[in-house]
Amino acid sequence: MTNPSRIHVLSTGGTISCLHDENGDLIPTLSCADLINRAGFATGSGHPTITGEDIMTVDSSDITLEDIDFIIDRIRASATDSQIHADAVVVLHGTDTMEETAFAVARLCGDLSCPVVFTGAQRPADDDNPDGPLNLRAAVATAVKLLHFDTSGPCVRIAFGGQVLPAVGTTKWHTTDDEAFHHAENVDDFAVVASSQDGTIPRLAGLNVPIIDAYAGADGTFIEQLAATGIDGLVISALGSGNVPATMATALRALDVPVLVSTRVPEGGVHFVYGSTGGGADLARQGIRSAGNLRPSQARMWLLTELAVRA
Repeated sequence: MTNPSRIHVLSTGGTISCLHDENGDLIPTLSCADLINRAGFATGSGHPTITGEDIMTVDSSDITLEDIDFIIDRIRASATDSQIHADAVVVLHGTDTMEETAFAVARLCGDLSCPVVFTGAQRPADDDNPDGPLNLRAAVATAVKLLHFDTSGPCVRIAFGGQVLPAVGTTKWHTTDDEAFHHAENVDDFAVVASSQDGTIPRLAGLNVPIIDAYAGADGTFIEQLAATGIDGLVISALGSGNVPATMATALRALDVPVLVSTRVPEGGVHFVYGSTGGGADLARQGIRSAGNLRPSQARMWLLTELAVRA
């Protein structure tokens, strides 16, 4: 790839675009052009050309599956539209659900060679020391570097707080620290690109895969209620190394949808070793699968993308 590269920035809102309103509340306010200007990029010969567009303005806690589909559409358009023709894409996204959108992009954009880098901010744009401009500069620099990598399929990263992390396996671990994200090891099996057999673009919208927590005394009530609504799959945030109470396991046994087990424990992942009713080994004998080291949010997105390519 010869310089200058063309980097297209897609803004979805989030803290990076927030200002305090008259009540002191944070509200997504700044446009993509505002954010690019505030980042202070060098221009001219030898520097990347940076363009941008606002595709939505939301708090990422309100991101829907339909929104994620739309973000994927705009990433695709950025790479293929003759008027944009981006060499790489940067997505500005709130941190609450960045890990989910980035995971979906990594799984569902396998036919694109265009690097995609997600970033955002922990502090708003009118903070005395905003982190957004630095994160945006780092994301663009990361995108340029990724253009020189020989990769098969999309190269999707999260550049945040001085770190550059693979999208698959990276989740938010701290609500205020600049290094907001943490990457789990040994998640390569879940990074395999998901492609539909007929070549159509998979859609997440319309699928229903909830997450249920296991806890002391949990029974099967919530599972039975969800089953009655016609869910497409289920993720369990299990106890310990992947265990649930016996009554919860009984309700799981009655389901006819795929179930994936993650754990509420931050480190160590799932290991199906306990044989009592509800233990991991017992769940495995029921055909329930392990999410390994994926946290529940990305385990859900893995199952959603698997279902989407089968639809």
